[in-house]
Amino acid sequence: MRIKFTSKYLLTLLLLIFVRNVNAQCVDIQTILVDACSATSPSNDEGFNEMVRFRVGPNPLNVSNLSVNWPSNAWTGVVQNATTATKVASINASIIAAGNCGQVLEPTGGVLPANSTVLLVTSQNFTINYNSFNSLTSTLYIIFQNNNSVTGGHFGNYNPTPGTRSLSISFGGTCSDTVTYERSNLVNIFGVSGGTLAEQDGAAVNFSPSGVPTYVNEGCTAPVPPFTVNATASPTSCVSPGSVVNLTGSAQGYQSLQWTSDSGGTFSTPIALNSNFTVPSTATGTITLTLTATNVCNVSISSSVSINIGSSITPTVTPLTYCQNATASPLTAAASTGGTLNWYGTNSTGGTASSTAPTPSTTNVGTTTYYVSQTIGGCESPRVAIVVTVSNTPPTQAPQLFCNPTNSTPTSVNFDFNNIGQTNFTYSYSIDGGTPVTGTHVSPSNFSVPGVAPGQTVTFSLTWNGVCGASLTASTTVPTFTQLGPYCAGQTIPNLPLTSLNNKTGTWSPAVVDNMNTGTYVFTPNPEQCASRTSMTIVVTSTPTLVITNPPAVCSPSTVDLTLASVTAGSSAGTLSYWTNAAGT
Repeated sequence: MRIKFTSKYLLTLLLLIFVRNVNAQCVDIQTILVDACSATSPSNDEGFNEMVRFRVGPNPLNVSNLSVNWPSNAWTGVVQNATTATKVASINASIIAAGNCGQVLEPTGGVLPANSTVLLVTSQNFTINYNSFNSLTSTLYIIFQNNNSVTGGHFGNYNPTPGTRSLSISFGGTCSDTVTYERSNLVNIFGVSGGTLAEQDGAAVNFSPSGVPTYVNEGCTAPVPPFTVNATASPTSCVSPGSVVNLTGSAQGYQSLQWTSDSGGTFSTPIALNSNFTVPSTATGTITLTLTATNVCNVSISSSVSINIGSSITPTVTPLTYCQNATASPLTAAASTGGTLNWYGTNSTGGTASSTAPTPSTTNVGTTTYYVSQTIGGCESPRVAIVVTVSNTPPTQAPQLFCNPTNSTPTSVNFDFNNIGQTNFTYSYSIDGGTPVTGTHVSPSNFSVPGVAPGQTVTFSLTWNGVCGASLTASTTVPTFTQLGPYCAGQTIPNLPLTSLNNKTGTWSPAVVDNMNTGTYVFTPNPEQCASRTSMTIVVTSTPTLVITNPPAVCSPSTVDLTLASVTAGSSAGTLSYWTNAAGT
């Protein structure tokens, strides 16, 4: 469909646009407080508490020329008397008590200054406590409609049935402004339409200079520039030490901003609404982040958000290699202290966690990836992959593993091995039977076990990954000696040898053998020999005591039994030998 405009209609349209612009310069409606907070008992007096904010243009205006066309109710003129003066004084007292520096003024002689902001209240009987002025930081002129009796509202509150409402303000001639809003678009304190009547209180409409409405609800406050601040963060739970938290702030009526933390950390832009917070690497518990807004009156308000620190460190895993059709074991992962493992099979995302580790299949040659996470204090870590490789590749030569004294040091033991076509090595070692240490090694083809004291026993196991049947274990060598003793107390005992039968040198402790008592002597080999401690117990027996009590004499041919206990009573325990001559032959 095409619309034809004549020159007459175009001229009329241009004149209307021009008149709207001229009027907007004279007086401009900025905000309507549609659903004012008011008493509900004994009667609803919303009609006393509604308000309109407008701005005067470049020329002063006199309220004696003011005329208002309300959507409901009649205009009854402006009143300025002792009652209104008392209201103004109370408003200013509340602003000062709130720490702000704004003020409200009634016009002198009814004249509203040029470029001033004016608040029109629908009655001199309005209740200050219902609609707060506490955030005011500038000068606001206030005028009151002379209304002592009309308590019904002047506007149309929220109604789900669409319907527009218009307000006109005129100071005579062409100095006027008209705005229109849609009642079904009014919002409650949660920013959505509907809700209870109490939630709808505070519904207001802001208008652009061209009259475009914006629907807001700041609660029970007068339509003055609000002073608010709100802080949010993401994430707020299971936040890892050293990670970054995204901060989002919103604020109105502020002059400056400042983010702070009660537990250290750094902000990317601490004086902006939106910032990033880097959590301290040593953080624990809860961190409170606060956004503080300060206005031109040097009044500050704050909003805080808490983030809960929880570890989301992944468990430690090691890739595995099996030969085809070999017997596999359930997968393993090393959880952190207090951590519980969550197995997800081959699911990198989704799936259902299980506390039971899967056992990989070795039927087919290839690579399969399994996933595991851990939960600590209710915080689950990302999943980490365990790669299981099944192969049937034979080694290029026989695997070799041995302790290499040449590359060992006083504090380490070196193990040497060969390359047989492997992709990498998996190792495990223990010192003196302690907790095994495991890991993956790529190159070179030797490995030094650190933190070894002279004589400690080191056991080292190695698997050549990527080839089948290649796994060996080696350890430090135990020195061997010819056993000494036993000896009789006081007998001369030779010195303990400082070189073992298998050519390991070292020292003994104690260094001198006690020839009066049985003792255990520990041999500690010198470093860099791939040798372990050993010990020898030397038995020293005390010299026996023999006590002889002659038996009573007898007449021949009677005999005497020398083996009777009474004959050797008091002697040391042991085996008795009898001879017929003193030479013992």
